[in-house]
Amino acid sequence: MDKKLTVTIEGEKLLDSIPSGSGITLWNDSLFIITDDAPYIYRISLDDYGYSRTLLRGYDRAAYRIPKPVKPDFETAAAGKLNGEEYIFAFGSGSKSPTRDSLLILKASNLTDQRIVPITSLYRLLQTETKTPADQWNIEGLAITNDTLLLFNRGSNMVIEIDWKVFTRFLTEGALPTPGAYYLLQLPEHEGHLARISGACTLNDAGDILFCASIEDTPNWYTDGPVVGSYIGIFNRKTRQVQFIQILKDKQGQVLKAKVESLEVLEQHADGSIKAMAITDNDKGNSRLLEIVIR
Repeated sequence: MDKKLTVTIEGEKLLDSIPSGSGITLWNDSLFIITDDAPYIYRISLDDYGYSRTLLRGYDRAAYRIPKPVKPDFETAAAGKLNGEEYIFAFGSGSKSPTRDSLLILKASNLTDQRIVPITSLYRLLQTETKTPADQWNIEGLAITNDTLLLFNRGSNMVIEIDWKVFTRFLTEGALPTPGAYYLLQLPEHEGHLARISGACTLNDAGDILFCASIEDTPNWYTDGPVVGSYIGIFNRKTRQVQFIQILKDKQGQVLKAKVESLEVLEQHADGSIKAMAITDNDKGNSRLLEIVIR
């Protein structure tokens, strides 16, 4: 991996009717957007940015945002196969139990085919296995490769790997899966604050993972505060090393003070460049898509 890569923002789109964007994933020609407090999942066409929304079962259609004390806090999104069918998976952060201990599963071709699975027992097992205190648990990233589920804990910058077949047996049979591996990523500091993982996606079959990590000006990692910036990086599962990381800057060359919550690869070109889409959340009731290029 060429460590001299650079990240640039090529375009952006305000999503003024989609609050709190926290997870995106690509399926066919559409982006699926999960938010941490809206009672809907959103589907956006990459052709014209037109969107539709589907109500999550059990929630009030009239609500624009779910109150913070009871929100499910879905923070991730990734597409994967279950029983031969494509589904969208979204994990709750687990930062408040049991309110945020759930897994949303939606059939990609029919978003009304959905279920929410309680996963408190899974999170407790993973916390025990990885020796992670409950107050440092905050799942904000998810990637699904051909054979592995990767969960990213913002509280410790930990990557947790679970064999995908073992995980799907948990969904179909209830057998709790233990992690196949877990490890910490070494991320940089900016203005005295450590960057912490906020999203991830699979980059290629060689084990490279594209990720984002945001920074807020707070005395601890879990309290919301002014956004200092966000990093875009690449690490390799096999070496467990960050190969490239760069703080995101605007077109004027200034650090972009936006919280990048998730990202998804759209295209990879023969020259090695990568086109991706990232989503930001300003906690004010809307979201923003950033088209980024790594070259």
